[in-house]
Amino acid sequence: MSQTHIKVRWKGGAGGSGFLQAGEGLETRVTLPKDFQGLGEAATPENLLLGAVASCYLITFGIILDKARIAYEGLELEGELRMDMGPRPSVQEIVLLSRIVSNASEETLRGLSERAEQFCPIGRTIAGNVAKSIRLTVVAPGT
Repeated sequence: MSQTHIKVRWKGGAGGSGFLQAGEGLETRVTLPKDFQGLGEAATPENLLLGAVASCYLITFGIILDKARIAYEGLELEGELRMDMGPRPSVQEIVLLSRIVSNASEETLRGLSERAEQFCPIGRTIAGNVAKSIRLTVVAPGT
């Protein structure tokens, strides 16, 4: 079993701030978003969740492309997290807009993208609790 450790410090209430340390070389300031009467001046728990899902998918996609020997010039992603701000706020949906620059067929790339979505452990963890969609745009090199 693999383990991951983090350390988080916090001072203050909703308007407070803190620091998150994870692994070697990652330290970031954290606050609550303005939607929750927070400062909104640093990474928020929502940013960290979205970043975890997005980076897990993109890293997994890159590994799958490498194992399939699919060449690509660029692989990037933009993500959006949508929340229900009712009495008990909750994350409702995560949308990932990924873009790959490659000569490989769109059909092949879409199939490999779906595999990445299935193999990403962070995405699997939220499955059933948060709707997630991944939209892949395939661009030929030089366009």
